[in-house]
Amino acid sequence: MAAMDDRDEAAVIERLVSLRTRTSGTPGAALAVTTRHGVVHRVTSGFANVDARIPVESGTLFQFGSIGKAFTAVMVLQLEHEGCLKVSAPVTDYLPWFAANSPRPITLGDLLTHSAGLIGGSDASADVRSEVFQLRRLPPGLPPGTRFQYSNIGYKTLGLVLEEVTGQPYGQLVRSRILAPLHMHDAAGSITHALRPALAVGYVPLFDDRPYRRGEPLVAAPWIETDGGDGCLSAHADDLAAFARMLLNQGAGPHGPILCPAHFDALTAPRVTVDATTAYGYGLFRVEPPRDGRLLLHHSGGMLGYHAGLAADVGGQLAAVVLANGPLDAEALAQEVVGTLVAAHNGCSHVWAAAQGTETDTRMGDPGLVGTYRAMESDPPGDVEVRAGEGGLELWQAGEWLGPMERVERDTYLVGHPAWDRFPLGFRRVGAVAAELWHGGRWFATPAYAGPRQFAPAPGGGAVVGHYRAHNPWVSNFRVVARQGKLTLVWPDGAEWQLLPLGSPEDFTFRGHDSHGPLAEVVQFRTALEGHMLEAHLSDQAYHRFFTP
Repeated sequence: MAAMDDRDEAAVIERLVSLRTRTSGTPGAALAVTTRHGVVHRVTSGFANVDARIPVESGTLFQFGSIGKAFTAVMVLQLEHEGCLKVSAPVTDYLPWFAANSPRPITLGDLLTHSAGLIGGSDASADVRSEVFQLRRLPPGLPPGTRFQYSNIGYKTLGLVLEEVTGQPYGQLVRSRILAPLHMHDAAGSITHALRPALAVGYVPLFDDRPYRRGEPLVAAPWIETDGGDGCLSAHADDLAAFARMLLNQGAGPHGPILCPAHFDALTAPRVTVDATTAYGYGLFRVEPPRDGRLLLHHSGGMLGYHAGLAADVGGQLAAVVLANGPLDAEALAQEVVGTLVAAHNGCSHVWAAAQGTETDTRMGDPGLVGTYRAMESDPPGDVEVRAGEGGLELWQAGEWLGPMERVERDTYLVGHPAWDRFPLGFRRVGAVAAELWHGGRWFATPAYAGPRQFAPAPGGGAVVGHYRAHNPWVSNFRVVARQGKLTLVWPDGAEWQLLPLGSPEDFTFRGHDSHGPLAEVVQFRTALEGHMLEAHLSDQAYHRFFTP
C-alpha cells in the first residue's frame, strides 16, 4: 500500500473522532495534530452548547485539567534552573507551615512524581491553601518513595510553592512563563466566572451514582472557579498543541528554549514505575519500554464536564491533543491518532486499514461467561444466568430477562435494569473458565469455584454498609458493601477499594486498599444512630448516609 497523503490522513482522523465521540455520547470535541513545525490536522465535532446548538469551532475553549500538571512541573524546573529552588529540597523550605505526618520530609521531587504518599484529595475545600493545610490532621500515609499514588493535592502544594517563591499568583505565573512564550494567546491560566462565556459547556451523566452507560442522558456540569497547580487551565486545540510541540522540540518554543536540555531530560525521565508499561516523570506519563526506542509522552485531563488528552511521540516527531465536553476517553483517542499516523508513516499499512474499520460493538462478549451463577449470599435470592442472545450476552434471573450486557472491558459489564444498574458485573475466572460473578455486595459462583463458601461477617459491616453523599461536585458519593466477609468501598464508576481496619473494629477507621497495595486514603465512620453510622469521613471530606440505595 502506498503511504498516506494528507487527504488520507485527514479522512482517517475524522473517522476516528467521529467514531469515538459517537460511541461515548460526547456532545463536542476538538483535535489538533502537530509536527515539530506546526499544526498539520484539525478536527472539530459536535456542539459546544447543545441547547443553543452552538457548534465546536477551532477557537472554542475547553478546560483541560490534569494536563496542567506538566505546566506546573515545567515551571518548577525553570525556577530550579534559575537557582530559586531545588527539586530535592523539602517542601518546608518554601512552605514552613506544610505538614503531612510523613516518616521523612517530603521533597518537591516526591510531589512531582506522585510518590509522596499523600492522599489523592477530594477538592473538599474551595481554597487550595486550606485543603493542603488539612494534611496535618490525617493519619500517616505511605512513606515517600514507596509507590506511585496519583495525588492532586500534591500538585496543589507545588502550585503554592511556585507562588511563594515568585510572589506571583499561579495564573499570572503560568501566563508569563509558558503561555506567552509558546504563543498560547487564547489560553487561560485560571478558571474564573469571567472565562465561562468563552468555554464550551461541560456535560456530565444525569446519574452521578452509577457507571455511565452509552446513550444515557447528559446534563450541564456544575460550575466552579479554581486556580490550583493540579490543573486549572483552559485552551483551544491549537493552543494546547503548542505545548505538545514544545515537547517534540525537547523544550524549545518559537523564540528559544523554555527548558534547558538538562531540565527537559529531567522532565521526561522515567522516575517512578506506574505499571508494567508505564512510568512517570515530572508531570508526564511515558510509555515503558519506549516503542522502537522512541520516547512517547502522554497525560489525560478531567474537569467537571470536560476530558482532555495529550500524546507526544518525540521520536516520531508527531503529537495530538484532544479536548472534549463530555465522557470521551480523550487520552486514548490522542494516543490512537498518533499511533496510527506514525505507524502509517513507517509503512505499517495494517494499522492504517484498522483505523478505517467498523465501530466496536460493546454488546459482544466472551461466550466463556455463559452459564448459571449460584447466589452465594442472601441478597438477591436465586441464581442468575448469562445467556448468549442474538446481539450479545444477556442477563436473566428466574426466567426474567434483565437486559443486554454492555461490555466495558474484559470481564466487566453493565446492565441497565433498575435493580442492576448501580454497579458493574465483575467476573473472575479460573483459567479460561468463569468461576465467580459479583455485583456490589452480591456474590455468585459456578461449579468451577473451589474456594470457601462461607465467611464471617465483615467487622462493622452492619453499621457502615450503605450509600454516602456530599455536596462536592468532584467526588459526590460512594457506597460501602459487604462481600465475602470484607468491606468494600465502591465508587460510582465501579472502581473498588477494600477497606482494611486501622485499630480495633470499634474505631470504625479503615484504610483503602486497591489491587496495587494499601493507599494513603483513610475512611472513618462516625455518629451512630440506631445501629448505623451516619457519617463517613474520607480523608479530608465528610460524607453523610443517604436515602437512595
